[in-house]
Amino acid sequence: MGALSIFRGGGRSADPHDGLRHAGGVGRLAEAGTLKEAIEVARVADFDLAILDLRLADETTELVAEITRGRGLQFFFLTGHTSNGLPGGFRNAPRLKKPVLCSALAEMIENCARS
Repeated sequence: MGALSIFRGGGRSADPHDGLRHAGGVGRLAEAGTLKEAIEVARVADFDLAILDLRLADETTELVAEITRGRGLQFFFLTGHTSNGLPGGFRNAPRLKKPVLCSALAEMIENCARS
């Protein structure tokens, strides 16, 4: 399984790489720190799961989620927002609320791998 990790560094949130390492079965990891990079990676990269930080600076990753969903690939949001804070078409999308424990991140990744 490969993963697209789109998140902001810093803060007290768990490092998604730790969760990916603990989950096992994740071979490819693409990263993007800006929305522009994230859109390009989502369009062309070879991955099975996208982990999307809802906000990158003052932009959202909604378009990245749309591209990922359009490609038939799984994703979830890693965010401090409740489901009501997610963009309209994604209120039922899987999400982990920050701050997140590495064990919770690993569990979410494993659940996505099983679906």
